[in-house]
Amino acid sequence: DNGNTPLISGRGIPTQMLVTLRQMKRMNIPDGSLTNAKMSMIQNARTMLEVTKRMNDNNWTDLGQFGNEILEVSSVNYAVSNLKQAGYRISEAGVGNNLNVKIITPLAALEDYQIAEMTQELLDEYGYDWDTPIYVNFDILFDLEAF
Repeated sequence: DNGNTPLISGRGIPTQMLVTLRQMKRMNIPDGSLTNAKMSMIQNARTMLEVTKRMNDNNWTDLGQFGNEILEVSSVNYAVSNLKQAGYRISEAGVGNNLNVKIITPLAALEDYQIAEMTQELLDEYGYDWDTPIYVNFDILFDLEAF
């Protein structure tokens, strides 16, 4: 049907997964051939706060100190779901430093990065205020195994 059949709500494969698998097929990526995956430049408010809280709670000074703990962070659910549906399991995970990683305030996230989900309610949930330093633009890295 050349992909023209619309998905029925509540049935079938999620659109995000369909697009991912279609891209892999069009790029001639053989089943089971991926060895790693990356979520780049994270700007999700909840994930930024979760990562910062874990850094502070563990007295970590470098994002590279994260290991599989990153799998417990909210944004990772999207990647884990897609990877599982594509036939992969995550063998290791971590957070990558890149040249774009910055420490900013939630106020800067809201005003400069237009991260609209940065709200007082969310800050209260993590015990932060608008001037708390938080991480932005980090990468989440996965080592993969086919199953």
